[in-house]
This record gives sequence, C-alpha cells and structure tokens, in this order.
Amino acid sequence: MGIVLDDRLTRVERKCVLAHELVHAELLDEQCVHDSCDGARLARRRERHADREAAFRLIDIRPLGEALAAHPDDLYLAADELDVDHQTLSTRLRHLHPAERHYLGRRLNAITGEEEECAK
Repeated sequence: MGIVLDDRLTRVERKCVLAHELVHAELLDEQCVHDSCDGARLARRRERHADREAAFRLIDIRPLGEALAAHPDDLYLAADELDVDHQTLSTRLRHLHPAERHYLGRRLNAITGEEEECAK
C-alpha cells in the first residue's frame, strides 16, 4: 500500500491530504465498491471519519483558540495561521467536544471583554 499525492497540491494541502490518507492507512481502510448502497454508505462514513481524525490531529485546541482570537471574522486567515486548509479547520470546528466549545467560548469572550475595556 502506498500514498501518492498530486504534485499540484500546495504544501498545506499536501499536509492535510497526507494526514487524511494516513488515517485510512492506519485503519487499513480499503476502497469500497460503490456499486451497492452499502459500499457507497461505508465509503462516505470512512471519508468523514478520516476527515475528522485528520483535523483533530492537525489542530490542537489551544492554537485553535489563539487563531480564532486573532482572526474572529475570517476563518481563512485562521486556517493560514494554523497551517491547514479551510476545509480541515471547518471540519475541526464542526466536531468540537463540549469541553472544547466551552474553552473556545471563554477564550473568545476574553478577547471581546478586552476590546470593550479598550473602548472605554
């Protein structure tokens, strides 16, 4: 088994795709036959799992909080700061653990509070 990456990908895209493909390799995922509904369903489930696991591996919660605090209105800039693509960041945000949501809420509220203090 080998992993082949398209040489047209950017460095960040290669990093994210490689993390995704390594999850498949670790799980010994085989390509699913898409001729049946079960094959297509299983393939989609495996892809979602690999996306989610790669995002968790590439983006730790503390750097995520810092990137969102620095760029609260621009996920593309936050993704750049985290050295991942937008899709990986979006996947990570969609699958936050409740404790992570709480942490990020506190981190971002701290920024909002600081901005309000500066405005006074």
